Amino acid sequence: VSQELALRYMEPWVASLPVNAVVGFFQRKQDSTYVRQTYEGSLAVMITEELSAGFSIEQANVFPTDRPGNPVGGSKAMNIGLSVFFDSRDSPVLPTGGVLYRTAYEIGTKILEGRAPDRKRSEDRTGRLTFDLENYLSPLSGQILALAGHIRDFRSSIIEQSDMFRLGGATSLRGYRESQFVGSRIIWGTMEYRFLVGGRSFFYGFLDAGSIVVPENASAGLVKSEQTKLGYGVGVRLDTSLGLIGVSLALGEDDTLRTGKLHLRLLNEF
Repeated sequence: VSQELALRYMEPWVASLPVNAVVGFFQRKQDSTYVRQTYEGSLAVMITEELSAGFSIEQANVFPTDRPGNPVGGSKAMNIGLSVFFDSRDSPVLPTGGVLYRTAYEIGTKILEGRAPDRKRSEDRTGRLTFDLENYLSPLSGQILALAGHIRDFRSSIIEQSDMFRLGGATSLRGYRESQFVGSRIIWGTMEYRFLVGGRSFFYGFLDAGSIVVPENASAGLVKSEQTKLGYGVGVRLDTSLGLIGVSLALGEDDTLRTGKLHLRLLNEF
């Protein structure tokens, strides 16, 4: 069982300048293995209404539990990064056209604590890439083709479980359990064809694909592997008084209708 908590606050137009400031906190409790806490701050300069570039700084701490044989070691990391963001969508909630693009690259230093009496404290250089691209087209009136591709890549001479990304579930690779797959490099994409039914409601069919790479690190309990997965299905998003409710029935590889996954999402605005 895992738990996630994320808090973010953005202050637009700092000192009446075209600069947005963001501070955030993220915490993940992974089973009975570790707790990862991340503190971040960033500044983004709005070059145009659609294009901005930013600088970020982040501190991440990993606290392993005292479980016997725990393969996760404690660590402290400090990262700095640069990012580019472009958004030409005609609506952030239900876009019918435009592109959303974001890429960020971070470098940092990670200090590893010893996992056993014979393992000494060590320091390691890290690099992390984030890439997101979404494109929305309207080939016919009342219909939308949504295409998206995403990359997450973490590089280090020593990669542990707490460094890796998670894939699977309602917001990434449908047809699989939430965060079912973990990898130091994950790539996934989706093709979704939507039929508008009024307001912000629509139904759709989709195809998702993902690739997961796990590095070799026996001391951290990692076995090298590479795999690709497909998911497909149908869904609906309804605009209700409670917010936007999304429901999809998705099938992964070797699934039947009996073993398919039902994904449910609730989006609200404050």
